[in-house]
Amino acid sequence: MKRIFSLILAAVMLLTISAFASAEDEAILDSMVVAEQSSEWWGADVTQLDGTSYFQSLMGEPLCVKDAEGNLLPNICSEVSVSDDYLTITVTIPEGMYFYNGEQVEPEDVIASLKRIQEISPFSANYAAFVGFEEDGRNVILTLDHYSTDAYNALTESFMTVLDKDEIESKTDEELYWDCHPYGMYYLKDYVAGAYVVLERNPGFKCYNPFVENQGPALIQEVTVRFIQEEFTLAQEFNAGNIQYIAGLSAEGVAQLDQNKAVVDLKLTNPNVNYIEMKLDDDVIGDEVLRKAIALAINREELCELYNGIPIPAYSFATSSVINYNAQAAEEYKAEFCNDVEKANALLDEAGYVDSDGDGIREKDGMPLMIKFVYGQTPFDTIISQGLQIQLLENIGIYLDLNEQEDNFHYESLANGDFQMGMSRFNTPDPVMLFQWVLCYFPSFDYLGDYGCDGEEAYMALCDDMAQTADPEARTAMVYDLEKIVCDSVLVIPVFTNRNNIVYAQGVTPGIYLGDGQVFFNDLH
Repeated sequence: MKRIFSLILAAVMLLTISAFASAEDEAILDSMVVAEQSSEWWGADVTQLDGTSYFQSLMGEPLCVKDAEGNLLPNICSEVSVSDDYLTITVTIPEGMYFYNGEQVEPEDVIASLKRIQEISPFSANYAAFVGFEEDGRNVILTLDHYSTDAYNALTESFMTVLDKDEIESKTDEELYWDCHPYGMYYLKDYVAGAYVVLERNPGFKCYNPFVENQGPALIQEVTVRFIQEEFTLAQEFNAGNIQYIAGLSAEGVAQLDQNKAVVDLKLTNPNVNYIEMKLDDDVIGDEVLRKAIALAINREELCELYNGIPIPAYSFATSSVINYNAQAAEEYKAEFCNDVEKANALLDEAGYVDSDGDGIREKDGMPLMIKFVYGQTPFDTIISQGLQIQLLENIGIYLDLNEQEDNFHYESLANGDFQMGMSRFNTPDPVMLFQWVLCYFPSFDYLGDYGCDGEEAYMALCDDMAQTADPEARTAMVYDLEKIVCDSVLVIPVFTNRNNIVYAQGVTPGIYLGDGQVFFNDLH
């Protein structure tokens, strides 16, 4: 049940925290209103969630952050070290960090939070390798029974927040769902479902994040997060001065902004690949020659320009911002499978696909090449899918029968096999998770025998091997092997990486975007 803090309780908390807030910790801005294009938050306790919203990190910090190679760096902890065999991680929890109510963050809080994540989180499997939690003074010693990239990455994810052990033990999970206070820059002050969240500054906050300038309390006293789904309303509210920061807008939304008030920053906020999934057990799409011709006929640069150059072409499944990105695989794929309409037509001609009646659509055995193409009801998917339809018809005489479905519902069509080709996307910097979730329609795994991978079990074993390989160079080589399986077989066709228009008012200092999914709002004001 959702539980909202009363004004009386808020006043009591402010009196409590005043004991450890010094004058030099005062906020430099009273308030800010930010907005995200969503209907609401799913909950406050991210440990219980399988997804978080854009600004939700304001009220909860992960134990560590990571560099571009995936190495652990301090955040809540002041120091982090890893043993030579990668099976022991030691983090230091220094004194001087406080929850919203003035209670100091202790090593036991970290241990209790990690154990709870293992027990109830939808992502508990990512923490399964942790088998030992030891408190040694201000240190927490984490022991793994085997190396796991999942476990290392899990310490940096938005779901890895720290709750006070006393709060964990005194409340049920149902109570914590909305009434919890993870260690972070802000705590939940008020919530109105479908409308807004009000976050109040935690004056006892401190971190050791090396990517931010402000490692102390937030620079804004109160942040209101508004939920607005319509871009027109977002733009109008921004123009009226009622919103100072918008998490993302399409090109159409940006066009509606008052350009004298807005700063628009095009950012890669999270590693992502938007790609075409092929149904390999289909009588038509099962032909590898046809699939290769389709890949060759796609002009990614033209497709990206249809959306004002916001997306950028993708020539590999694990794109350049993914850990262990393999540039060689991308170069080879681009050379062999991209932008060669002449080669595509030659392949189709040789395989017996002809336009016998002159209507512009090839046939084989009297059946026209009309392919069911499923995609989500989003501006990006709609424009790109329509562009694909035009390209394939004009370039090689294949007609895509476009099936637009509500976003996310179309994934059910993919999983159920109700498609021949379909747009899909996945966001993560973790190559293991990326390749594990490459398909919605699992029977296609059974058609990869010619690429050294006979079935789903064999494919997932390759992913597991990578997850348990500590050496970065060896993991990058494994990415190459997996790229060859999923792309050279044309099981998938990588098309583009999406970027976001981050919008903020003149004079606002925005969040820090590393491009690997990590966004830090410590310097926001």
